[in-house]
Formats: sequence, C-alpha cells, structure tokens
Amino acid sequence: MKNVVLFDFDGVIVDSFEMSYQVASEFHPGLTREAQKAFFEGNIYEEVERQTGKSITQDDDRAFFEKYIPQLMNLSPVAGISGTLENLKNFYALVVVSSTISSPIAEYLSKHNLVHYFDEIMGGELDRSKVKKIKMVLGKYATGPEQAVFVTDTLGDMREATKCGVRSIGVTWGFHERERLQKGNPAMIIETPQALPGAIQTVLQI
Repeated sequence: MKNVVLFDFDGVIVDSFEMSYQVASEFHPGLTREAQKAFFEGNIYEEVERQTGKSITQDDDRAFFEKYIPQLMNLSPVAGISGTLENLKNFYALVVVSSTISSPIAEYLSKHNLVHYFDEIMGGELDRSKVKKIKMVLGKYATGPEQAVFVTDTLGDMREATKCGVRSIGVTWGFHERERLQKGNPAMIIETPQALPGAIQTVLQI
C-alpha cells in the first residue's frame, strides 16, 4: 500500500481566491469576500445552497465555469509549488481532489508543466462530495486513511477529510487564514510550499 497525498486545487496550487470571488459576485450580487470564504467552511455546494436558499443546478455550474476557466488560465501557480510536487512525486501517489471540474484542472496543470506529477485528478463532475471522492481514492489505491493526508486551504475540506478518518495539513496561502483553519483540527498548518515535504513526513510518521 502506497501513501497518498491528496491536494485541493484552488488556493493550494493556484491562488485563485480573488478571481473566483469576482466570478461568484456576478451570480450573487452583493457577495462580500467574507461571505465567499464562509461558503468554504463546509462542502461548497451544500454551503452555498444552505446560505442562499437556492439549489445549484448543472446549468448554474456550467455558467460559473464558463467564466472561471478562461481567467484561471491567466493565473500563475503558487510560487514554489512546482519544486515541492517534484520532490513529493518520488515518494507518494499524488491525487487532486477538487470541486472544480477535472478538465480545466488538467489543462492548467499541463500548461504549467505540472500534470505529470499527479496520478489522478478527481474533479467536481465525479461527485460533489469530497467525502465520496476521498473514499474512492482510498479504495483505488488500497490505502487506509492513516496512510493518506489532505493538503488544503479550507476548513470545509478538513471537515470532509475528517469524516473519512484522513488527517489534513492546512496551508495559509489560500482561501482561509490560520485562525479559520485551526477550527478543523489539522495535523499541521504550514506557511510555505517548501515546508510541505517535512510536514507530510511528520504527519504520516515516515
């Protein structure tokens, strides 16, 4: 059984908060940045529906990503993430688990020569629940939850990982600040991509 490192995409690999906020504001007039952050304190789909009282349809998803994807392609990866992924690839299976659909993630990673570091991309079209996608990964790689770790920038991801028995490493360069991340009881919180290899070794005790 191979140790698996799960990666969120938005906020961890690419700093997309401001862009995604601007896009979301087009669909939710009057949306504040704090309200946008609050959407990510749980499963993004469930929180948006709970807080707005409106269901998210496939047409809603399509309209959002039609505006999101072109702007995503104009953003640069987080500084230092490429070298970190190159290091980690030698020791772990790396899997993206995201609410963003897989195709633009793959396109973005290919554009920046990062796609070959990942064994798989599990996007929002597979399932809206990250709990289900994490369990899919554990089953596919015959890995117990104690042999996996989720690298994420949001409290909501941590809460979904916890439901699977998977520990999280919070990163402070994304959507949520340290104080909010601490509410998810992460195994560790780190400030830079360069700190990630050591943090993973510590969490997985290898």
